Amino acid sequence: MELEDNPEFARVLFGVPAPRKVIIGGKKYDIETAEKVLDLPITAQDLGDLTWEMTSLYRTRGGAFFLAGWGLEETRWACEAGGEIHPGSGILPLTDGQTRILLENYKQADLYEKYFGEVPEAGANTTEPLNIPKLRIDRARFAVSLLGANGTLSKRPFDLLLILAEAGGTVVEGRVIEARLRTQPTDKNFVTDVVRDLREGLRKIDPQGGELIETKTGRGYRIALDASEIVLS
Repeated sequence: MELEDNPEFARVLFGVPAPRKVIIGGKKYDIETAEKVLDLPITAQDLGDLTWEMTSLYRTRGGAFFLAGWGLEETRWACEAGGEIHPGSGILPLTDGQTRILLENYKQADLYEKYFGEVPEAGANTTEPLNIPKLRIDRARFAVSLLGANGTLSKRPFDLLLILAEAGGTVVEGRVIEARLRTQPTDKNFVTDVVRDLREGLRKIDPQGGELIETKTGRGYRIALDASEIVLS
């Protein structure tokens, strides 16, 4: 299903408009003029599953990549209104590094080389250092590999780790985290409590794991890794 061909789909199904055009950081992202690169797999088959979302990757005429989509209450597109989490839609800019990781994770070798150039074949005698990811996240098993150590996280800290990992080292505002994670009214320390639980969970995997989550006072939180050091599967 194409976002640009079905502008009323999200409005009818979820009561929210389909994402069309936004300006972020003084730059315009418009699905009507952008090139559709890839439809990501629908995350759930049952619309009763609150993780259901429909998302596509686009590229602007200027060469910038972005995601556009809509989804239910436990997806990246959820929004908050009246103290409750609702289905939502939106547009999310990606860096080139984040786009490369996304194409790798979805095994889109042809698209990777189309937009980023031909990649040399692997060879046994290469002298280049291996770029081993520092963080691997397995969505299906809530599993995390951090600096070679393996472990699991409970759902809410795991979901927060995903949000920060998808941001690829950029700061995510506390209000955005709360909108994505909160499913019912809670106390005002909700975000700080989830961040604390995530840090504790990461420390159980690696003693220095808690240092991976940085607090940016007055701004939000970030993961202290570059997008190239993270693999999502």
